[in-house]
Amino acid sequence: MRDHSGLLEELSAGIAELHSSEKWTQYLDVQSKFYAYSPNNVMLIMLQNPYATRVAGYHAWQEMGRQVMARESALRILAPLKYKKEDAPEGEKTSEIRGFKLVPVFDISQTEGRDLPDVVSRLEGLAPEGVFNTLTQFAGTIGFRVERPQSLASGANGDTTHALGRIRVVASNSEAQEVKTLAHEIGHALLHDPEIPVTNELSRGLKELEAESTAYVICVALGMDTSDYSFGYVAGWAGGAPEAIQGIKESTSRIQKAATAVLKVFEVEMPVVEVTDDTVVEMAAELSAVAGTMFRKVEHRTQDLVERERVEGFADAFNEGVRVVSVNPPLRVIAPNGYRPLSAKEIEVLDGPTESWREFSA
Repeated sequence: MRDHSGLLEELSAGIAELHSSEKWTQYLDVQSKFYAYSPNNVMLIMLQNPYATRVAGYHAWQEMGRQVMARESALRILAPLKYKKEDAPEGEKTSEIRGFKLVPVFDISQTEGRDLPDVVSRLEGLAPEGVFNTLTQFAGTIGFRVERPQSLASGANGDTTHALGRIRVVASNSEAQEVKTLAHEIGHALLHDPEIPVTNELSRGLKELEAESTAYVICVALGMDTSDYSFGYVAGWAGGAPEAIQGIKESTSRIQKAATAVLKVFEVEMPVVEVTDDTVVEMAAELSAVAGTMFRKVEHRTQDLVERERVEGFADAFNEGVRVVSVNPPLRVIAPNGYRPLSAKEIEVLDGPTESWREFSA
């Protein structure tokens, strides 16, 4: 496996520098206005709007310079009913919870107004020629088709649904952003298969950290700078620089395996001759040793021109090498929708339920 630890060290260093910036301080100030909801409330929110990202009450949004749009339906979460304790001893809490009630909240997608401070900026500009197409082809080899809608209802830049064998990348973004998003979603496709038990052991933040770190390594290795997006994205999902750096350290092996699997398709391949069975392989090996001699003899014989060109091409090809193409039936049957989970043999042990993953927009 190729070592990409240097790129991961650059990612960690960039996150550490961001952590000490005024931009990060402003971001944290805004984030502090969003409550850390209980698991039950998180489930309630996801059931009502699976694409929700930032949720707050009507007046809380106004305090942040945003207004809930007309005719938007509120999401409902549980809020505790607190009552003052009667005759509470000194030093004890003076209130107690006697139940819960449903209260209205709204997702940021239901509001409009002043942009919130953020540490994630969409990438602008072009991408290296052919990269998006090559990544799309790679996605196909692991059972995913790539769709390019103009937008997603979630407001995300892209998403991945394993059950459908589908990756979506918003086509209205810049070329650079599209490539980075596709690399991110391929990271989810490789690392967070719901059929793999390890997926259930990873937090959502760690999954996003792994996918974006994979995208960062892929893009930087291909000559693209995604720091404006990746540093803040990873730090934001991890909860801060120390947590992000530790998460990268713990997931280094998984990130490197995923990135290496993708980057292999960008390596320059030598011209090869394809063979399909053992008999031809053996014959090819023998001919490889004598191909030069065969060609020299042709120079001293009168032969059909077509035959001479065939021998010349054959000799040149064997100077470069032989690739064996298996004709054995595949070990796994691909489902009608094209999706199949990766086996351990395919990418060592790429460790996985959620129905889908998505890269949220800035």
